[in-house]
Amino acid sequence: MFKNDRLEILERTETRMREIADATSHYSGEDYLNALVCVLSKALSADYVLIAVPKENGTTQLETLSLCHGDKLLPSLEYDYLGTPCENVYGKKVCSYPKNVAELFPGDLLLQEMNIEAYLGVPLYTDKEKNIGVLVCLFNECLHEENSVQTILEFFAHRVAGEIQRLATIEDLTKLNKEYLTLNEQYQIQNEKLEFALEQTIAEERLKSAFLQNISHEIRTPMNGILGFSNLLDNDQLSRADLQEYSKYIVSSCNQLLSVVNDILYVSNIESGQVETNEDELNLNALLKQLHKGFKEKLTDKNIEFTYHSSLPDRDSHIVTDGLKLKQILWNLIMNAIKFTPEGFVRFGYEIKEKDIEFYVQDSGIGIPENMWEDIFKPFHQVDSSTQREFDGIGLGLSICAGYVKKLGGKIWFKSQLSKGTSLYFTIPYNKA
Repeated sequence: MFKNDRLEILERTETRMREIADATSHYSGEDYLNALVCVLSKALSADYVLIAVPKENGTTQLETLSLCHGDKLLPSLEYDYLGTPCENVYGKKVCSYPKNVAELFPGDLLLQEMNIEAYLGVPLYTDKEKNIGVLVCLFNECLHEENSVQTILEFFAHRVAGEIQRLATIEDLTKLNKEYLTLNEQYQIQNEKLEFALEQTIAEERLKSAFLQNISHEIRTPMNGILGFSNLLDNDQLSRADLQEYSKYIVSSCNQLLSVVNDILYVSNIESGQVETNEDELNLNALLKQLHKGFKEKLTDKNIEFTYHSSLPDRDSHIVTDGLKLKQILWNLIMNAIKFTPEGFVRFGYEIKEKDIEFYVQDSGIGIPENMWEDIFKPFHQVDSSTQREFDGIGLGLSICAGYVKKLGGKIWFKSQLSKGTSLYFTIPYNKA
């Protein structure tokens, strides 16, 4: 029953995200913000949904850019966020109060007046990690699907922040344009800035559209597998071997779906600056051996020479770092190398370079086109972003790696030649245990 409940929640969450994305995909700017709060209110059964930003710098006043009650937009509202749940969200982290929120914040008169029972809010950050506001859902009844609602709000928070930033950029550019119109000498400069901003906006819109299509595809594919094989389990005539095979497909699809959701949350945490490091002693050689063994067992159907190299003897390979993040970096890079290498070799390992450990993952695969080099570590960028592409994924793996490497105090780079392979390198400080 627990697995079925979990699958039902995942399916419902995916359906809601797709419906919300489809319903708001044709809007931008202020129209998008207004459409989103109304669609979220309906999809999440929220009594109020609001997007609020600071009224002025240096004050504790927030004003709503968009506020919806049911399916109706309400006039802009101003309030002091001190002593309210928004104080714990704005510029900080996701906060959820599934019940009794009005009792927890007795100084928040709006909660009393609106008869609010539950609250869930997520902070809004720009791509430069600047906090710019909050996205909030308010409920007159207790919140029973807290994780599902949180996942959906976090997913759309980046788009909301992007639209707010875009509106601010357009407003600033408009003011500058009016000023420069009086100065003929500087008019051309401003015109070039506007053209550049337009090109950037169009590129971002295309990227967002491609991402929404890809993530819908990547979520729907394993979900269809889960549903399809779950239905087959109802057949009383199935043999034990068939049951085991169908169960294996269901588990594989669940893991694939969980991987997509996890990648989105990882990137969300990286971009919002919520990634923390937990350093401890780690046996580096043992980690590489474990990774090699794990991937080797999955390569029986591929004609790939898969090897690794450790520079330090086992007795000297104990270091201090965040082992989980280092393992995820290497796992993502090796997985990418294997995915894009039909045959040939995949090699990984490390070398000691003065005060750093330099890791490498090399392959003889398809390589990276030169026009993608500047964007390869940015979120959602892929060589082929269509849903008919040969290789799956939503383009977050290298972005996660880059974010974690930076957090560990290192740097990441690559060398690639089309049709001949790619070599990815990254460093972390060499802290002996």
